[in-house]
Amino acid sequence: MKMKKYFFDQKSTVVVISLVVLFVHQLIFQKLFPTSRGLLGHDFQQIMNYFIFGKFWFDKNFLSIPWFTPTICCGLPFFSDPQSMFYSIPQSIFILFDDPILSIKLTFLFYSLIAYLGMFFLTKKVFNFDVLTAIFCSALFLFNGFFISRFLSGHVTYVSYVFVPLYCFFLFQSFDEKKFHKKVFGIIISSIIMANFFHSGSGPIMHIILASIFPIIIIYSFYKKNLKIFYNFGISFLFGILIALSKISSSLYLLKNLPRVYPQSEYVSTFHFLISAFKSIFTKPDLEFHNSNISAMFKFGL
Repeated sequence: MKMKKYFFDQKSTVVVISLVVLFVHQLIFQKLFPTSRGLLGHDFQQIMNYFIFGKFWFDKNFLSIPWFTPTICCGLPFFSDPQSMFYSIPQSIFILFDDPILSIKLTFLFYSLIAYLGMFFLTKKVFNFDVLTAIFCSALFLFNGFFISRFLSGHVTYVSYVFVPLYCFFLFQSFDEKKFHKKVFGIIISSIIMANFFHSGSGPIMHIILASIFPIIIIYSFYKKNLKIFYNFGISFLFGILIALSKISSSLYLLKNLPRVYPQSEYVSTFHFLISAFKSIFTKPDLEFHNSNISAMFKFGL
């Protein structure tokens, strides 16, 4: 089979185009940390406190578990907070660098690299896409609105979603490789990435992450005409849960002691729903019904 001819050889093509894509991406978005007005996304006011406390804690207590912080909101549970990130790569970046803004920029760069490389490895090495097609898919995933908008807003706990392609790549490598030690390596790395979802604060969106992983696994099983990949996924998921068990169990225990019940907007029948939808679109919405449900959500706070 003849290789396609590119302006450069294939490896040089990948490197040059990838560097250009990443450079343009960083050129566009790095200047927003902060913006020209010196502002950051609104939720950085919370997440920066988490990272700064984590840095102080590490300097004083190394890797011991930070169960509680007195420095945020007059005192909060810390490690058991599902969105705290003490044992995570972003926290490590804040520990290594003293400048918080530089740390944010490096964290964004790190997640950008994970997004691009993870999708490239998945499409090129697993699904055997053409080089240019794989680059296109990687660039498309790199510029996806979820990653960018969440990071700009300061929702750093959500952007671990970009690990999904890399997780799938190592999971599939554990299935494709013939040598036993390479299979084990794929399982171990994918398990660590699965645990990373929890330790990097992405526990609240695990249903979204798993809902993205499952279709990719299904596509792969059809591609390989083999369902045994689900066995590898089960092992990877189990080991990942075990690695993150301290985080998961402490978070569940905390939430169990602080129950919140938000009443849902309930329609008494399908007909009630259809009438409400029709009124909302074409005439006048049922303000009393909708306002009563919205206000009910805030009773807990009141």
